[in-house]
Amino acid sequence: KIVNQSGVSGLAATLRLELEGKGYEITELTNELDSAEANTVIVYAPEYAPEALELSGQVYGALLSAYAEASGSETPIVIYVGQDLENAVQ
Repeated sequence: KIVNQSGVSGLAATLRLELEGKGYEITELTNELDSAEANTVIVYAPEYAPEALELSGQVYGALLSAYAEASGSETPIVIYVGQDLENAVQ
């Protein structure tokens, strides 16, 4: 899942296309229009640490944050897109 919190229209959609082109499955894309977060953060269930670390490398070194409550959920890895990706993906 990708959530656009950057305040930059289309930034998450561009990242989605890039990741899908590399073989990643993106199940959902949403926008939080009132947000303008500076940093991109990958939040993941602890058992998905290796996958999250690999994904961080694909998302220009995005910050990582384990979240125990994500365990057993439908979306164990969520990318919260921040403004730091604006120049990277365009």
